[in-house]
Amino acid sequence: MTINRSAMLQAIKLQLETSLKDKAQVLLLATDKPIETQAKVLIKLLQEDVLFTDSNSDHKDGKKNNQILVPQSNLNDQRALHLVLKTTVQANTPSELLTLLDDIASKNELSLQDSDKAVLWQRVQPQNTQFDFIESQNVFSATMTQFFKMYYLVKQIDENEEMLIKEVYLGQDGENHQLIATFSQGEQVTVPAS
Repeated sequence: MTINRSAMLQAIKLQLETSLKDKAQVLLLATDKPIETQAKVLIKLLQEDVLFTDSNSDHKDGKKNNQILVPQSNLNDQRALHLVLKTTVQANTPSELLTLLDDIASKNELSLQDSDKAVLWQRVQPQNTQFDFIESQNVFSATMTQFFKMYYLVKQIDENEEMLIKEVYLGQDGENHQLIATFSQGEQVTVPAS
């Protein structure tokens, strides 16, 4: 498996589909279509930056939420993907429209930032959100455009390569962790059932 733009977009689409289930249809790089009764979230790419140094301030701030631990040996493999989520919705009243927009905006942001599952990206930094409202024949429509920066590492993963645990640390979340065990290659470890 290769972690690159294509893999990232597919993972983002899956994450949003899971979060938005029956709220909105999630489309990938599709052309803009007329608004229908179901809300639509369109995933688009704006650009990708290659991050050359660790001193890049954009790379340091924000929440780190990656659960895949990858050594950062080659700084040229660090990328920032500029992503746009364009949502189109319609409703019968302005309050219904605002409630639906708020729900989808929150779900978009939370599904990309707070995942209980392992994700391909290291972290997500929301940039801004723009709104455009239209009223036509007592139907209220809106387009919401959310801008994000997603940080990730380009990484080739050999699917035949075993993922070996070499060190085990113990500690409270957010505090210092203590090394409690190390294992050499080929050493088999049995974990007792609790």
